[in-house]
Amino acid sequence: MSTATERPVRAGRGPRTPGKLSRAEWIAVLKRSFARFMADDCMGLSQQVAYSSLLAIFPALAGLIGFLGVFHLYGPVLNALEGTVPHSVITFVRSIRSDSRGSATTAAFTIGLIGALWAASGATAAVIKAVNRAYELQETRPFWKVRGIAILLVVLTGFASALVLVLIVLGGDLGKVIGRQKGVGPTFDVVWGALRWPIAFAAILVFFALVYYLAPNVEQRNWKWITPGSLIGSLLWLVLSGLFQLYVTYAGHYSRTYGALATGVILLLWLNYSAMALLFGAEINSELDRRARSNALRT
Repeated sequence: MSTATERPVRAGRGPRTPGKLSRAEWIAVLKRSFARFMADDCMGLSQQVAYSSLLAIFPALAGLIGFLGVFHLYGPVLNALEGTVPHSVITFVRSIRSDSRGSATTAAFTIGLIGALWAASGATAAVIKAVNRAYELQETRPFWKVRGIAILLVVLTGFASALVLVLIVLGGDLGKVIGRQKGVGPTFDVVWGALRWPIAFAAILVFFALVYYLAPNVEQRNWKWITPGSLIGSLLWLVLSGLFQLYVTYAGHYSRTYGALATGVILLLWLNYSAMALLFGAEINSELDRRARSNALRT
C-alpha cells in the first residue's frame, strides 16, 4: 500500500505536456499506473465504491419518483418508458410510487430529496476517498467542503447517468419512437444510431474529467494533465461495459442462478467495473503528475 502525503501538493506544471511524451514514456506510464493500481488496492476500493453506489440508488430513485409526483410528471414519464424498458422495471417503479402515494407533498418531497442527496453523497464520498488513494494523498479538507464536493458529484453523476441511459439503454427504441412521431425516413435511424454512442462516450469523458478535477485533495493544474486519464478511463469503461453486456446476454444465466436478485447482482458488478475504470484513469493522471513534477524540477 502506498504512503499518503500529509498536505495537498502542487500538481505538475512542468514544461512537458502529455502530447509530447514519447511512445516509450507512455508505455512506462501505463506500466507504472497498473502497478500503482494494484499496490493501492484499487480492486478493493472499486468494490467499496460499487457497494456504496448500490445502497444510494434506491433512496435516489425514491427521491426522483417523489419529484415526479409533486410536479405531476409521473404518468407521462411512465408512459414514455413503457415499451422501452423491461416490464420488471416498470413494476418496480410502480411499487415505489404506490408506497409513497400518501406522502406526495412538497414537504415530504423536500425531506426525501435531502435524504436521497445525503445517501448518494456517501457513494461519491467513497469515490473521493478512492481517488485520493490513487494520488497518494490524505484528506485534509474540512468535512463540509468534502461533503459539498460529494453532493456536487451526485448531481453530475445524475446528469451523466441519465444521458447514458437515454442514449445507450433506451436509445434504439427512443429513436424509433421519434422517427414515427416526426415522420422522418430511414436516414434518421442511421444518423441516430451513429451519433448516440459518440455522444454517450463524450458524456462519460466529461464526467470522468470533472471527477478527476474536483475529487482529489490536490492543487489543480491545467486540464491537459487530466484529459489522458479521462480518455483512457472512459475507453476502459466502454470496453468493460460492452464485454460485460455480452457476457450477461450470452453466458451469464444470472436469472436462473440468482432469481429475483439477478438485477441487483448485475448492477453491482457493472458498478464495480465502472469504478475500476474510473480509478485506473486516476492512476494514469497521478503518474503523469509525478512525471510533470520531475520534469519541472529538472528545468
